[in-house]
Amino acid sequence: MPNSVEKFPMDEDLSNSVLKELECPVCMEYMVSPITMCESGHNICNRCGPKVKKCATCRQPLLSTRNFTLENLAKTIKYPCRNRKTGCEEAFPLDQITHHQTVCLHRFYDCPLAKAPGNLCLWQGPRSEIKRHIDINHKLRVTEAIATLSVFIKAFNPTYKYCRVIYTLGEIFYQQFDVSADNFCFVVQYVGPEAEASRYKYQLTLKSPCGPEKIKVSQVTQGVKVSTDDIRQSGKCIKLPYDVVKNFLENDDLKFEMSISEV
Repeated sequence: MPNSVEKFPMDEDLSNSVLKELECPVCMEYMVSPITMCESGHNICNRCGPKVKKCATCRQPLLSTRNFTLENLAKTIKYPCRNRKTGCEEAFPLDQITHHQTVCLHRFYDCPLAKAPGNLCLWQGPRSEIKRHIDINHKLRVTEAIATLSVFIKAFNPTYKYCRVIYTLGEIFYQQFDVSADNFCFVVQYVGPEAEASRYKYQLTLKSPCGPEKIKVSQVTQGVKVSTDDIRQSGKCIKLPYDVVKNFLENDDLKFEMSISEV
């Protein structure tokens, strides 16, 4: 008969003791694999390890040695959601907690406009407070759209960059377009749970000012947590050669239409 290992439910006090050991001394969040140690045996999480040179507990040098014992113990308990301070009471095993935290209704978001070049907004808060924050602090960067938006860019050039927030369909979207590596890149990101981003698409329409030529292209929105650089590099955005876009200029000005809709 093959050997088998029977799993027993962990005592609550023991589980809490393990969670205490799993607290990173730098960020105070619970550590997940890989967990590394310092020369004295203190642990640090995989996010903070690369950012510091010495142990936060004893100031000894950090090692690349992993604490496999603690990593294995971590697999036997349920992790409380990191959004517990903002109201989430859920707990999940190690292999499920990361996914939950990306879709958790209580998670904190950065200000969407913190992604904009040159914007140093440090605000963080729950999704329910994002619109209020934007309306108070960034109202000049907001567009409310019921249908198709007509966009006019005066003196469009290869260094042009523009970012804004769009309210439409009862949702919040972050839009950024610029010229990068000789391409006109147009990105729209959904401000909400990552899993919901694929429910929406955006469409860009360019029309020639002096002929029948037209370009119409669409793309699915990406989640707001993804960096715009990663989106551009992956090709999951609207990307047109700058030399092509120049053919749609009128006196160096660019006009186009855009819309956001459900897929």
